[in-house]
Parts: sequence; structure tokens; C-alpha cells
Amino acid sequence: SAGRAAVLAAGVHQDLHDGGGRGAVGDAGAGADGLPGARAHPARGGEPVRVTTDAADDYVPSWSRDGLWIYFGSTRSGRNEIWKVAPGGGEPMQVTQRGGLYAKESVDGRDLYYARGGAFPATICRVPVAGGEEVTVVGNLAYYANYSVARDGIYFESAAPGESVGSLAMFPPFSRPGATIEFLNF
Repeated sequence: SAGRAAVLAAGVHQDLHDGGGRGAVGDAGAGADGLPGARAHPARGGEPVRVTTDAADDYVPSWSRDGLWIYFGSTRSGRNEIWKVAPGGGEPMQVTQRGGLYAKESVDGRDLYYARGGAFPATICRVPVAGGEEVTVVGNLAYYANYSVARDGIYFESAAPGESVGSLAMFPPFSRPGATIEFLNF
């Protein structure tokens, strides 16, 4: 498999510094280069440009709060881990060491939150952006992507009591009987 490549649209780096906005990032099908992957599109339009070239799967990109990094999940280490790369490309740097996917930076930009443990159920973990210990923040996350980092905490969907891993597949977020939205205050 050629893998999915994280890409960045031309002009986004310039947009970061002139008030034009960061543009959007997300998974998409094959791009103009014929490769599937995560795509970022500048606020002013433009063609995507690859910023990673590894054959591994690179997926679910997200911007750092300051716009200087794109975080993404990747299998380039042999398992799902969080990496970061500068918007203009360069050598990606591994952020997590014990597994991770779907990263979101804290509102103040000090910590990186991410899911660990597979698609369902998963845990939410945290690591300082500057580096440091990876810690589990909350367990029993119903699905790896069903959380949001807010100024004072994290909103997340917890798995329903007694729910098995297999029963979570194919359900849209927040649609199952017994599922709850919870808030963990910082």
C-alpha cells in the first residue's frame, strides 16, 4: 500500500503569518497526485502539496494553536503514534511513544490530548507540547474521535455501562441508548 500522506495546500504557510487564516485539514480521498491522504486547504484556495513522503498511513491531521505544526497520526513506527510536521514540510517528529491517534492541542497550547487504545473503547491521554510524561486523563471513551478540548476541560462520550467493544462499531456518535456526554473539569 502506498499509504496515506499528510499534505498541505500551497500558500497556507504564508496565510499563517498574514492573517489570512490557516485553512482546513482533514482526511480525503485521492488528491491530484493520485495518492489518498490527509489534506489541508488554504483559506484563500490553492492546490494541495505533500508535506510527508513516508509509505506509512498518515491520517487525521490537526493544527497546533499557534499554527506552527500539523499533528497527525501515523503508522510509520509500526503502530499508531502521534507525529508533528512543520506546515512547509520537513522531517516529521514523533510526539507519543506508547500509542496514539486523533490529537488535539489544549486551548492554551501547553498540552496535547490524544486517544489511545484503539477505536473503541479508547482512553484520552495528555503529553506536554514541550515534551514530557504521557498520562491517561480519562478512560472509557466510547470512540477515539468523540471528544473535544474546551478552555476548562474535555467533553467526551463515555461508553455505556456494560457495552462491549464489538457493540460500538457502526453507530454514529451520541446515538446509542445509555451513552452519555460527560465533562472532565481541569
